[in-house]
Amino acid sequence: MRSTDDGASWTTTLLDSSTEAPDCPTVDGCYFNFLGPEIGLAIDVNGLVMISYNAGDIALQPHRLWARTSSDGVVWSNRTEISSGIAGVNNSFPAMVASRTVPGDFRVVWQDDREGYMGAWNTWMVNTLDGGASWSESELLSDLDAGAPYKGPLGYDFVYGDYFEIAIDGNDVNHIIWGAGTHYIGPGGSWYTRGIPVPEPAAVYQLLAGATLLAALARRRSAGSRPG
Repeated sequence: MRSTDDGASWTTTLLDSSTEAPDCPTVDGCYFNFLGPEIGLAIDVNGLVMISYNAGDIALQPHRLWARTSSDGVVWSNRTEISSGIAGVNNSFPAMVASRTVPGDFRVVWQDDREGYMGAWNTWMVNTLDGGASWSESELLSDLDAGAPYKGPLGYDFVYGDYFEIAIDGNDVNHIIWGAGTHYIGPGGSWYTRGIPVPEPAAVYQLLAGATLLAALARRRSAGSRPG
């Protein structure tokens, strides 16, 4: 929905549709469509709008995670998959932020069970520095394999509620919190991590240029030290 008059009126644009998510009858307390579609939205410093959401094309099959962008909230890009692409993996509860300073810098977090269907969940993050034209590989955030009875080498047993969020501070550092537990009804707990800011494109270029220069100097020193 979009308003251009401070909320006095609204227009609706259909962005996508989804089938029902898989049921979770083996998980105590879990109800039908608990893993159903959810959406996150962020706007960068230049006004580019991005959404991330989980949706499925086949009824009762696992959802994938998608991203779309718009410069005006009316015309939207085609959807791009940003989840792992592994068949049979549930992708749920996306949340996202945009950098406070860098245009095109978006970070998306979500939970999936790629390590074990309905039994080994983890929290992941991907980011883009170019407004969604390209994306990083997914980064594992829930990397502790102990500390609670529901934690193991492959992840946590199940999502503990849908209490999941990411925020960004004045230094562009990510702060993420999520719930993990034995079942939907618990026991469970909240987990937190914070991340180093994603490098700006200029900084990445400088790092690459510096690495190239150092390599060239090393080759030159090596050539100069050879016996004549």
